[in-house]
Amino acid sequence: PICLVIRGDAGEIVLDGLSADDYPVIPAAFGDGWEEWAMPARDLESALAVTVFATLADDSRPVLQFVNASRQSDGRVRFVGCDGFRMGYAFTGVPVGPEFPDGQGIGIHRKAAAVFADIARGYGWVSASLCRCTLDGKTKRMAIQAAGETVLWMPPAFGLYPDVDRIIPRSRANVIMAADQFADAAARAKRAGAVHLDIAVDGAAATFAAGGNDVKQTSTIRAEPTGDGYEALAVALAPKYAADAAG
Repeated sequence: PICLVIRGDAGEIVLDGLSADDYPVIPAAFGDGWEEWAMPARDLESALAVTVFATLADDSRPVLQFVNASRQSDGRVRFVGCDGFRMGYAFTGVPVGPEFPDGQGIGIHRKAAAVFADIARGYGWVSASLCRCTLDGKTKRMAIQAAGETVLWMPPAFGLYPDVDRIIPRSRANVIMAADQFADAAARAKRAGAVHLDIAVDGAAATFAAGGNDVKQTSTIRAEPTGDGYEALAVALAPKYAADAAG
């Protein structure tokens, strides 16, 4: 075996390695045969941060372990994560680069998505890129590039799964509330050990009622309409999911 020996004042450590000749050759990262999306790093970070939490950590359903990224007809890129109980989705601005096939989706594994978000955060406003390689018709790799350097590779999953078009809401939510107040109400219910969290929106107020296992707790926060009007809304969900979304 080929070994790397690192010596210091406190001793030495030996690391087993492979011959460079035995290591698979990775094609050039950004060149002919690549289709590229480029977007501000902050856009990539925020889009992944609000979707990766809703992916599934259970290996028994790998199809739900991916954030799906797809180019929309208006040129934006949509990111969606869902596990059957939660869903997070976000749109970035119009990406820079060659036209990507309309509706083509790329699946980004939840672990890679978390790393991508961390990398993008570190580069601030520097552009980051997501690419697909079709150089030989067989090789499929995805890379993220920041500050002119390729910093991470991964094998992506291609396709439009899960069928997120069927479950994405067709219109915007009709009320808006302060994120910190929503987070506080969800966190209190979770800490109290509540089984369910009932959220009712009526008029200009949203009421959070946590219950179950002898837990009774109510919080009221202000809700503002985002359009000409809004309808009364009532929904119940697990406090854990509400706290995840608030995060």
